[in-house]
Amino acid sequence: MINVKKIPSYAEQSLLYELAISPKPGLVDRFNTGSHEDMNFFTFLDSTIELEPYFSKYFQAGINHEGELKDLFLILREMGKLAELAMLNETRNVNTHKGINFSFALILGSLGYLVSKNEIVFPLSERDTQKVFFTVKKMVRGITDTDLENKNHNDVLSNGEKAYLVNGTTGVRGEAERGYPVLTKIVLPFLRSNAKKDVPKEELYLRALILSMSHLEDSNLVHRGGVDGLKYTQLSAKKIHDSNFVSSQFFEQVKDFDNDLIQKNFSPGGSADILALAIFFCFLEELT
Repeated sequence: MINVKKIPSYAEQSLLYELAISPKPGLVDRFNTGSHEDMNFFTFLDSTIELEPYFSKYFQAGINHEGELKDLFLILREMGKLAELAMLNETRNVNTHKGINFSFALILGSLGYLVSKNEIVFPLSERDTQKVFFTVKKMVRGITDTDLENKNHNDVLSNGEKAYLVNGTTGVRGEAERGYPVLTKIVLPFLRSNAKKDVPKEELYLRALILSMSHLEDSNLVHRGGVDGLKYTQLSAKKIHDSNFVSSQFFEQVKDFDNDLIQKNFSPGGSADILALAIFFCFLEELT
């Protein structure tokens, strides 16, 4: 039985799982730093530990909230900014977890809100998980237009904002406003279908990452390689997923894919975040 008080700790645990899973194409893992020269395995460990206290604050904010969901979003966003500053201070201004911090603020806040209203029970059912993402959608409705429509190239921009201005990709804001469709409609169903099979945990989660990479409109990839880079990565990931390789062949293919993305300097950071969120819900649904 899940202890509700432990829910924020599962967010930290999911980040540690995501970091440890290896090899992750183009991403920091146990084996290498992927397509990154400014961060490594320990940078992510430090960042995760720095963010941990804020996960409890997001969850408690949701529990305490009595007003409209749009007001809860404003509260969570201010908390998230403080968490981001703490992260950047710890990593010497290296952005390790900006996107996932935003997502966990929304999701943990929504979980706390639903817990306070007795609208979900643990372990979460698939229907309960859907309620969480429906709450997220209501909370952030209109965020993409509000945040991005007035941006221009003279502003100080994040990589996601730059990708929006150049290619129209909406990044994590768009995912949140749509209720994280790649996570909820593709990755989580895959994990639910395969969680009880005799597949090692690392392999299962790595297959989920490859599946996410084949579908996600990843602004990190667009920033580094443009739309062509995104399409290349999606098609390469789809080829691996659709081939349904046995374990040894799968890992060999992923290692080659890792080397390929490193050579191209592509990093599917958005899919890494989707994987961490998927692992989090595996904990909450007791799939792991």
